[in-house]
Amino acid sequence: MTGRVILHYHVQQALGSGGMGIVYQAQDLKLKRPVALKFLSRELTSNAEARERFVQEAQAAAALNHPNICTIYEIEESEGNFFIAMEFIEGHSLREQLSLGALSAGQALAIAIQVAEGLQAAHAKGIVHRDLTSSNVMLSSTQRVKITDFGLAQLFGSSLLTQRGTVMGTVAYMSPEQARGKKVDPRTDLWALGVLLYEMLTGSLPFRGDHPQVVIYSIINETPESVLARRPDTPPALEQIVTKLLTKNPDERYQTADEVLADLQPLAQAQQAGVASTHRLAATPRRFTKRMLLAGVVGAILALAGAGLYFFRPAAGMIDSVAVLPFANLSNDPETEYLSEGLTESLIYSLSRLPHVKVRSRSATLRYEGRTVDAGTVGKELGVKAVLTGTVLQRGNQLALSAELVDTRDQSVIWGEQYNLPMADLLALQQKITSEITGKMRLRLSPREQMQLQKPHTTNSEAYRLYLLGQHYASQYTRAGLDRGIAYFEQAIDLDSSYALAYFGLAYYYVGITDWFAPAQEAMPKAKAAAERAIQLDESLAEAHAWLAVVHFWYEWNQAAAQREFQRALELNPNNALTRSYYGAFLVATGQLAAGIAEAEQARQLDPLSPETNSFLGVCLYAARRYEEALAPLRTTIDLAPTYWFARLYLARTYQKLGRGEEAMAEIQTSAQMDSVSEIAGMKARAHALAGNHRAARRLLQEMLAWPPDRFLAPPDVIKVCLALGDTSMALDWVERAYAARSFMLIGMKVDPEYDPLRHQPRFQAVLHQMGLD
Repeated sequence: MTGRVILHYHVQQALGSGGMGIVYQAQDLKLKRPVALKFLSRELTSNAEARERFVQEAQAAAALNHPNICTIYEIEESEGNFFIAMEFIEGHSLREQLSLGALSAGQALAIAIQVAEGLQAAHAKGIVHRDLTSSNVMLSSTQRVKITDFGLAQLFGSSLLTQRGTVMGTVAYMSPEQARGKKVDPRTDLWALGVLLYEMLTGSLPFRGDHPQVVIYSIINETPESVLARRPDTPPALEQIVTKLLTKNPDERYQTADEVLADLQPLAQAQQAGVASTHRLAATPRRFTKRMLLAGVVGAILALAGAGLYFFRPAAGMIDSVAVLPFANLSNDPETEYLSEGLTESLIYSLSRLPHVKVRSRSATLRYEGRTVDAGTVGKELGVKAVLTGTVLQRGNQLALSAELVDTRDQSVIWGEQYNLPMADLLALQQKITSEITGKMRLRLSPREQMQLQKPHTTNSEAYRLYLLGQHYASQYTRAGLDRGIAYFEQAIDLDSSYALAYFGLAYYYVGITDWFAPAQEAMPKAKAAAERAIQLDESLAEAHAWLAVVHFWYEWNQAAAQREFQRALELNPNNALTRSYYGAFLVATGQLAAGIAEAEQARQLDPLSPETNSFLGVCLYAARRYEEALAPLRTTIDLAPTYWFARLYLARTYQKLGRGEEAMAEIQTSAQMDSVSEIAGMKARAHALAGNHRAARRLLQEMLAWPPDRFLAPPDVIKVCLALGDTSMALDWVERAYAARSFMLIGMKVDPEYDPLRHQPRFQAVLHQMGLD
């Protein structure tokens, strides 16, 4: 169906399926608006009763015009396909929201009131929904509640389309009378509203079981555990509302949605005002009166006024910068180190998606690992208003974790919690901590931002654990660590093929091994495929766009595509310092020196104590031949991370340009003790050549050329040794070999000072032209 044009609707993608049909997103070509098309399942097309019920759904819902009910536009038949065209709701279902955990009392009240108002309008038209569940309550991007799927709605007094006694609806939300197959009325929808409220407040359904028959027995015969027992902070008046909605005898239940609203709205107002409700629930059923209508209108106005005061009040108390310090591993077992590292990294990643919040990178906070330091000191050094600290202890399959958010301005504890849980619950715990922290930071997030923050990239706890292991090993940046990390990412994907972050991890580290441990033609296509798959699964994943941009430029030399992806990444997350650093390097490499340095400087301002942002700024200044200025950020990088050999190499190059050979050699010697990548070997040979020791330089070059196949030799490292030896012909040969190998190290040729001896050579200019860098 996807891609077809049916009548005047262009079908774009499937959104989901239900008991009666499949829903697609489409574009109305006449009215130029997005719509949802619900098609009757092919299996039911030949069923006259199903078609009649399908038409009844459209007739029932089309009779309703209310902000909390999905609008029906028309019902059509084309080429044997029966479908309803309805309002397209940009958002997510309440079920998706609840998959992240229970809601606050205020959130649950706000949603319940809107559902009750939608039911009030439907019941006034003589329509009972009969299948109200968390799946067909949608939360739009503006947090407007929309009730969808009146597929089981039945007009009062209309003839039954099913045999008497047939049970219809979703079992867990059925009222006792519905479960018995008896005739239903609006009170059945009010029971379902009670189930929704219970689910929103506790995170689980009141009636559960392994089989539908068990659930039905529980609905008819058992009393669910009270909301207060499950969640002690629930306002008692709210628990009374839930209890009354879930009264098994419909005569003792709320009789109308009006009555429910009369109890919900004063409680919501009290919640917004921050005081306990003194409103008393009615002991007996009441009729709806004009006084109640007036009270409801006034209550709605007060609620809107309260919301306005919240959203427009000064932001003095808001925390707009935070650092997550490395969680301490109390297990004293190196094999569990990935837990503390992974949880720290996951929290940094989740918080970094918050708009208008600066989150210090993990590299900026690593200096505090294993140290006892007060929050005030960290706040001053990192320039943040809050610090999150924590400890992790694993005992077998159990995990003990504590976390604390501290205000660095007065060192008061904003939030703190201790958790003891099975290892399998680690994923849910990370999401819970993120949610609680953001609440305490007093941030004002839009519904879309809340959804983005809380949206899990996987629901498979084992896939999440494998992802953390992948991060742990790959981030060691040794060949063995990278190979092991990539294998863990692939295992995570095997368990959850829709795990976007695991695909991004593959992309990130495949780029990481390019020209250091593997040729570009081996690693870059894999990086591109992984980044594209991550974006396909989650277009909002800013980091995947950034890494796709890197592949476009480093490997494909496609500047336009790289520019487009970098801009999209920064639109999605303008506070990502590493993305800005790479974008700055891209601009410098393409000759836009001033703009690139400005981006790199902005990245350092976002994360001033990050080794990456400082080193990238140093590299950009070096490429612009501002050698004296490049020294400061490169030295800062090494002060922050003494083993960061990449920065040491560029510091050595800068010293060489300034004629400070001894200092350059000292940096190269230190780097050579850290890893065996070919750039270090090349820099060592080049240093000898620049010092006039050509015999030693040529000996080292010959050793490099004789390396075995399993030890990768990057062509640009040979080029720079040849240039230092004055062998222009051999250097040009290797430039062409590097081009054929699509070595990413060539992307800097346009501006890299080390290529200056080749600038006027036709063969060199030809390669620049082929790369689009001339």
